[in-house]
Formats: sequence, C-alpha cells, structure tokens
Amino acid sequence: MLEMILASIGLLISIISVLAFTEVQRSVSHDQPKQNVIEPLIPWGEDFHVQSLEASPQASFRQDAKFHMTMGLRKLDKANWLTIDKNYNRHYDIRTDLLHGSKERVLQCLPGSEDACAETLEVVVDFLTQRYPQMFKFWGGAEGRDWIRNNETSEVFQVRAPYMGMAPLEIAARLAMEDFNVLLKSELDGKHHLLASATLFPAGWSLQERIGWPIGMIHEPVPKWQEKIGEAVERYFGRMTTENSMERSSYFVQATRPTESLTSILFHPDPFNTGNTNTLTAENIILRCERQTFCRLPRSGAVLFTVKTAMTSLTSLSEEEREAFRSEAKSWPVDTAAYKGRHFWGEIASR
Repeated sequence: MLEMILASIGLLISIISVLAFTEVQRSVSHDQPKQNVIEPLIPWGEDFHVQSLEASPQASFRQDAKFHMTMGLRKLDKANWLTIDKNYNRHYDIRTDLLHGSKERVLQCLPGSEDACAETLEVVVDFLTQRYPQMFKFWGGAEGRDWIRNNETSEVFQVRAPYMGMAPLEIAARLAMEDFNVLLKSELDGKHHLLASATLFPAGWSLQERIGWPIGMIHEPVPKWQEKIGEAVERYFGRMTTENSMERSSYFVQATRPTESLTSILFHPDPFNTGNTNTLTAENIILRCERQTFCRLPRSGAVLFTVKTAMTSLTSLSEEEREAFRSEAKSWPVDTAAYKGRHFWGEIASR
C-alpha cells in the first residue's frame, strides 16, 4: 500500500512539473559567454587510439577519517568536460542495446524540456568535435554542420532538426560516455526539477519513477541530505552562471554476482547490495565511481548535470587505497552505513 501511495505521489508531481514548464518562457541573461575553444586531447598528426586512453573516473578517498556531508564541488576543468576512454566501445554497445530495447527506462523528456534538450546536443557535439576531432567530425548541410560522424563506430547522426526522428538527448547519449540530466526551475515551487534525462547507467534508482521530481525529492533516500545540503544545492543551482561550472566525485559500493554481465552491473535501477552474502567474495565487490558535472546552458537557462560511470574492483586497489577506503567506510554514521550497504559487504571488504 505504501509503495502505491508513493508511486501516486510521484506521478502527481510529474504531472504538475509538466504543467509548470509547458507554458513558461525562460528568462535568460543576454550576457552569454563567448564560444569556448577546446584544444584536441591528441594533436592532429599524432596517433589516436581509443583503447590507449586511460579509464576514468578513478576511485578516490578522503584523507581524514571524519565523515562530512558536503556538496564537494570543485571548479570544472572545461577542457575535460566530457571524456572518452578505453571502455568506450564496450559501454557504447551496452548503451545502444538499452536505447533499442529499453528506451522508456533510460530516456525521458517531459514537455517544456525541448529547447534545453536541443541545446544539450549542440554543446555536446561542439565539444566532442573539438576535443576528439579524430573521432568525431561534422559534415553535410549548408554550413557543413548538419550531421556528425563517429569514426569509431562508423555511425552518422543528424544533429539538427528533425534529428532523423531521434530525440536530441538520445543522440547525445549515443555519442558520449556520460549520462545527461536536464534540470529546470519550476515557476510553481521555485525548485529545480528533473525535466529530461538520458540515464543509461542508473545507480539504484528508476528514471521512469523519478522523472519530473524536484532534486530534493530525488535525494530523499539519502540520510540527512535534505537536512545538511538540500537548501545549499537549490541555492547553488539558483545562482549558477555559464561561467562557474563545477564538478564533483562520488562512488557507491556494489556487490555483484559471480557471473553477472556488465550490462546488469551498469544498468542497475534496483537497490544495491541485496540477497545472499554466502557467495560474496572480495572479487565481486566493486566501487562504482561517478564523475558529475554541473553547467548552465546559456540559451535555455537549464542546468545540465552529467554523470560518467566507471567500475573499479576492490581487489584492484593498492593496499594504501584499500586502507583509505576501509577508514572512510568506518567513519560513516549508522544511517549512512546502512544506506551504503556496509552491513552487506563490510566484513569481506575489511579483510
């Protein structure tokens, strides 16, 4: 009964979000930044091989043993806003299969998000063609920018309307390794809501359930999130400009099954760390690392929130890293430890 009530509340919030954004014209500052010029990661004339690019993000741990809940923001390195690495092809295959067979579970775009989604695709293709010119190339159309070719996969996408019938956010998710989330401020409650998302690698949450929700409600399961940083997050989004983009790092501990597929590990909308611990070994414990970025889109005024996911096995950590991880995990308060599943994997990870 409780689950039915919560689902009904979530549906009502999604409907209200649609009504709040469908007719609203965003007021955006005309003081828009100049187009960023991004240097290629690998200069022209030098060999470029995706398989040689280091996987990212990497796991990192706090140096002190005391637990603090903060936003943990740092200034975004704009030259590395989106990153490609050696896992590109494996992740690409999984993302393509999910968009083909489970699109409604990984792609949602509510009315009112159309302009922001189109702008998202524009900034994504502009960045990728500059940062990775050997891999992504514009061509076609009067200005030679109507289409983009992915030289790694030999695919071509139309990046101007009508987009070959695809949603702009889908094209962005097929090109990049990041997931993309579009946040817009509601005129009804003054809060930022998730109006569109291409989340192919969810970390224990369902996009279909949470689309349209305000940020605070999305993070409601996180202990003390609303109490400690909920208002700070809303204030930060409210004062963001196109010039103060930020990034942060996070990780989850995920216990996997011995024969679990990479698709099942990455696409994980269900809660982590449930089931039987009898067969759990250190080899089956992974750190699900996320690099998150936050940018203000100049034309639509939306906040674009990206997430790139990478997996690091517990056994691949150095002894120094494992000790730092154990120390950090021990510092978690009881409610945080329960949320992160320490009761499930903690004993094995501490060995």
